[in-house]
Amino acid sequence: MSSTNAETPEVWTIESLLQWTQKFFTEKGILSARLDAELLLAHALNTSRIDLYLRKEQPLTEEERTPFRELVRERASGCPVAYLIGTQEFWSLPLHVRPGVLIPRPDTETLVECTLKRIRHWMQAHPGQVCRIAEWGTGSGAIVLALASEVEALEIHSAEISPEAHAVALHNLEALQAQLKTPAAQIRLSLGDALEQLPREAPYDFLIANPPYIPTQVVPTLQPEVARFEPRIALDGGEDGLEVYRQILEHASGWLASEAELLLEIGNDQEDALSTLARHFPAGELAAVHPDLARHPRVVHFRKTAEPPLESS
Repeated sequence: MSSTNAETPEVWTIESLLQWTQKFFTEKGILSARLDAELLLAHALNTSRIDLYLRKEQPLTEEERTPFRELVRERASGCPVAYLIGTQEFWSLPLHVRPGVLIPRPDTETLVECTLKRIRHWMQAHPGQVCRIAEWGTGSGAIVLALASEVEALEIHSAEISPEAHAVALHNLEALQAQLKTPAAQIRLSLGDALEQLPREAPYDFLIANPPYIPTQVVPTLQPEVARFEPRIALDGGEDGLEVYRQILEHASGWLASEAELLLEIGNDQEDALSTLARHFPAGELAAVHPDLARHPRVVHFRKTAEPPLESS
């Protein structure tokens, strides 16, 4: 392993390899250089990040360094760490991810948090009943599995148009069954367009989605590791980024029970646009806009019936 400015140590220990890789990644403009180095080395050695520190003085053989070297090369080329190690943590769940599937973001935990709050409020008003949830776009399964890990009495139906993402979501559902409070048998993951796959015969109490919301012309300008490696179908929201929101708002009433709720993740600058689009939500209203931890607008909350708006949190 060599770099323009990084010196090569005589003996490669875990710590010296991490230090070298951190410097190399920093030279390549990778902001999370140390974290990425630790995640990749832990994966290459089939151990934990904590164990790297416990064994930091341990020398590594050429055989141990070879797979790590390839991971470093791929990361330096822009490939996201989650794709290289095959895992992304979300809501404390180790989700399997791979190329062709959007990597779950911490910002999306705001949607989970808001939805859980509303589900629990619904359950207080409907004791002993099962809460029915529909999701437009499953992705890796991050959102519905996070909800299922927190609440028992749910019936979930999620639809995903991408075969790659659908396969990963099914894998995650099976792999994480032991960590779910809602039984896997009550979680249905369908492949296909939500308009065709989400049945309407029994209305849902909640409809949730993290739709693609990046304007088409903006997608190529995103960080290279996003624009080059993550699936465009999960990013591109059409000319103004609002194409899928229009579809959801146009059809949502047909899925939702009386007094049901609709929660959607949005981009940082889309609050005003979604407020304007609220008129496309028949027999409903925009109840609240919830910020993420950075105080950016992140979740729009619609209610099907005309009740007093909730306060933004």
